[in-house]
Amino acid sequence: NFPPRKGRRSRRVFLEKSPQPEAMADLVQRIGNDGRVRHVRDRQYFEWRFQDPLRVYRFLYWEQSKLEGYMVLDASALSAHGGSLKIRISDWEASSAEVFGDLMEAAIRLGEFEDMYTWEKALPPPAREVLDLAGFRPQLEAEARPQYRPTVLVRSTGDGKNPAEWLLAGDRLLDASCWDVRPIYSL
Repeated sequence: NFPPRKGRRSRRVFLEKSPQPEAMADLVQRIGNDGRVRHVRDRQYFEWRFQDPLRVYRFLYWEQSKLEGYMVLDASALSAHGGSLKIRISDWEASSAEVFGDLMEAAIRLGEFEDMYTWEKALPPPAREVLDLAGFRPQLEAEARPQYRPTVLVRSTGDGKNPAEWLLAGDRLLDASCWDVRPIYSL
């Protein structure tokens, strides 16, 4: 069963069933952008995003005087009420490597999940290091499900330029490394 309990998990990490859109948006703004093209994650986006009836969400928050990190876990609404749970880390932000680590440790201790996954390439570098330390391993290509690979559709608006020349703020639009594509952006 997807963890229904809420409350303190460690010195500074809390589990909640509800998002904190204002605090999450503030943290994203304080951390800034690493230069990749990404979805706007403001208060309005966070208020809207977690109303998906097909997913069940849990939120881990690392707080001191203000929010310093969060991890969003989600699962299919159908599997959350019975069946095999596959827990996805759909969004994860933190102000430091320590906060990334504390959030991961709390998620592991909290759920003892049989299966937890995320899109490694979508995460900031400190989170990738935490995944490695926690024992996450890449899925073998033979096990991968191509229909779930992160995808961004880029289309010409009729300007006639060669697609290799499509740029946004100097970044090539067809270069996947220029995009911050997270599971939370998918439906």
